[in-house]
Amino acid sequence: MKKNELAVANPVEWVEDAAKAVVLMHPMRLQIVRLAVAPMSASELADRLGLPRQRVNYHVRELARAGFLRRSGARRKRNLIERLYVASARSYMLGPGVLGPAAPAADALTAANAPEVTHLMALAARTQAEVARAAKSAMRRSQSMPLLTASTEFRFATAKQRADFVSALTAALARLVEDHTQPLHGPDGQPAPGRPHRLVLFCHPFIPDSSDAPVQAGGTEPA
Repeated sequence: MKKNELAVANPVEWVEDAAKAVVLMHPMRLQIVRLAVAPMSASELADRLGLPRQRVNYHVRELARAGFLRRSGARRKRNLIERLYVASARSYMLGPGVLGPAAPAADALTAANAPEVTHLMALAARTQAEVARAAKSAMRRSQSMPLLTASTEFRFATAKQRADFVSALTAALARLVEDHTQPLHGPDGQPAPGRPHRLVLFCHPFIPDSSDAPVQAGGTEPA
């Protein structure tokens, strides 16, 4: 690869703008960004897709205008100079905000005024958005982002066993937070010193899939 040819830099790009999401979600454009993991010209993309160059070139320009394809140098092909493009990321995630008013608002939903399933999905959406913003900030500053992940699978034989588990987990979490963290706000209501973190626990039924591999633990990175 030449020095002026850029490879895909970001593993994931978070798409929060509805107009940009519309640009990306065209079926042919999704195929183009999947192919452009290395610098490619519109004619190369057209050959790979088996489509006319002019048709593909139109979608390449739209993707480039929206920032999903980036200029990555040029090369001579016979008497022509072809521009090369590379995808801005290896994969893309749509934020809940692209749905506008239909997106669940996590701050407005509580277990008291919304179904638990809706509340869980809203928390998951907020987690995605917050992690994406934190990751962007860390990348701009060339900093690592402290993370902790854990996942495990189990069964409850009875409703009582599930209730006992919830009670014990709640008590243990309360002790852990009290013993090993600082309050988020000071007595005056202002943010307390230190880096704020959010801990969200999910526990939900799932339907096993034959392709699912058991995951027993996650990883940690110190703050």
